[in-house]
Amino acid sequence: MATKKKDTATKETAIATIGPELSGFPVLNPAEAEEALDVIRENLGSAGFQIGNLDRITVPPGGGKVFTVNTGDAEECVPKLTGIIVLAPEQNALWAKTMEEAPNDPPICFSGDGIHGTGDPFETGSIETHLCATCPKKAWGTDLKGGKGKACRDLRPIFLLQEGEYLPIIVQTPRMSLKRLSGYFTLLARKGIPYYSVVTEIGLAQEQKSGTPLYSILTFAMKALIPKELRPTIKEFQGALRAHSFTPPIAAEFKEDAGNGEVFQEQYNPFTEEGETPPETS
Repeated sequence: MATKKKDTATKETAIATIGPELSGFPVLNPAEAEEALDVIRENLGSAGFQIGNLDRITVPPGGGKVFTVNTGDAEECVPKLTGIIVLAPEQNALWAKTMEEAPNDPPICFSGDGIHGTGDPFETGSIETHLCATCPKKAWGTDLKGGKGKACRDLRPIFLLQEGEYLPIIVQTPRMSLKRLSGYFTLLARKGIPYYSVVTEIGLAQEQKSGTPLYSILTFAMKALIPKELRPTIKEFQGALRAHSFTPPIAAEFKEDAGNGEVFQEQYNPFTEEGETPPETS
């Protein structure tokens, strides 16, 4: 009996140290974390879970300032998304045709880790595995529409775990936002902070490059730091999701991805630009 009281007191103390900004995440709540992980283990089994069943959020077209989110009963427009980035794998995908020509086609070559691609990039009739770094389809100026970009697209889907949820949504990172996401992760790394150990706020900003229509880009800001002792369960989530994240997307999932494929070169500091201060690591 005393042991049970002690365990309860320990959980209550741990919960108290989380703070209100983290208490809404089941995976961080000691009283719910094991249950959450049991659900993940069960539902991520090969028989019951498909990564394609997760809700996918795309950047709105035409410089839109709100995300459209499926709440279960209806769709809701929200200006920002907040949660823990559990996983953000670097991927590559090559389509034989443009999105306008074949919006529902899967890529003819896909890499789930950004290193090894598997497919038939030159349409020879033979599926092979090769290194993405040396593939001619990754060269600048090979864009299917004749632009400056690459035929094989850099992808980085964001698996965002929101409050009260056991499974994440997927936020598609448009190519014009890849540098911003990389800049955010780099700044966190400079502070010794893994990207999965913070609560991140994802917003939208408008941008327009020469010769392109107005389009939206993602912004990133850290809202809370997760204590080190609460991070192991996030790593378990990562492991479970990573094995199922190698599902190739279809072209239509990037229909809102405006821009001409040029790399976003502007120096970006998510903390100063979004009104935040650099986090303390201690």
